[in-house]
Amino acid sequence: MAEPHATLVKVGREKGVLSLKTGQLNKVLQAAAVFHAGYQADKGRLGHQNWDFRSAELFKALPEFTNMREVCAQSWNWETAVVEGAQSMFKAWEDSPGHWQWVNGVCSIWGYAMKFNPVLKLWFATGIFADRR
Repeated sequence: MAEPHATLVKVGREKGVLSLKTGQLNKVLQAAAVFHAGYQADKGRLGHQNWDFRSAELFKALPEFTNMREVCAQSWNWETAVVEGAQSMFKAWEDSPGHWQWVNGVCSIWGYAMKFNPVLKLWFATGIFADRR
């Protein structure tokens, strides 16, 4: 996992995030998280755009897994350093009970990624999780 994705995971591990303790990095989910964090950053728009299509593709690629779920976040524009951005992602997820139940919940596999939009000066992040059937 390349920087800044590794920083996001490192910050989550330092926080004791449960998904990172119970689950394992999965290359398919990681690639999907990288793609969607990049999509959000490139468009400059936070959201779960095309999640129905993306999750269907993930289920095809990972038929032994179920309960696919995704979280997204963006930083504040004054948090431009990679560590600040990663901390901002987990703070945003923690402030949302719906997101936090997945980020700080039990899962079998995960992928986390974040990307910076230099024009907007914002980080965008995605976390994707699934459970073994």
